[in-house]
Amino acid sequence: QHVLHALQSRALGSFVGHYFGIDSVLTWMLSSPHLPENIPLASIRVTTNIWNRELIIYATERERSMIWCPSTPRKDLGRAEQVGCVWVDNQGVILGDAPSGEGQLVPTVFDDATTPFIVGQRVITSPVRDALFSIFEFLKASGITATRVELERATGDLRVTSDAGLIVFFNLRNNISDFLPSIDPVRSSGVE
Repeated sequence: QHVLHALQSRALGSFVGHYFGIDSVLTWMLSSPHLPENIPLASIRVTTNIWNRELIIYATERERSMIWCPSTPRKDLGRAEQVGCVWVDNQGVILGDAPSGEGQLVPTVFDDATTPFIVGQRVITSPVRDALFSIFEFLKASGITATRVELERATGDLRVTSDAGLIVFFNLRNNISDFLPSIDPVRSSGVE
């Protein structure tokens, strides 16, 4: 409903929509559907059939790529949602509530941020997001299975704990390639 309301507002705000109204196929034929960033859709396509008076909206949801949780339980939420975890896509956009993440199947970041997580907003900026994803790719390629990932915003430090108890620290303000020389000896020693 939120998506449809946003599309209707966009169509009615157009020159054509203003004159023909929301129920006219012409409004939808001649209005380009641009999505606001706070909608959990990756893309949208509107097709119309003027003879049958049909309007078909094809929507593609954003793909959930990780779970983002506060480091400490949130006191301002209801008892059932006290953990406050959210799904995040690969652009860092919050998609909605998620279960409390733990383990290695879905990457889960525990963040010490004090601001609430709001659907449609980004949890991190682009450079930090890119660094975080490159760290996840590096860990996967290295065979290090992360069971807990903790982000400290003030310093940009990322603490990764593996299933074998190995703790690796990264700083999201630095390039991941700067860390490779220090981690390669650990990988070659067979520590997992």
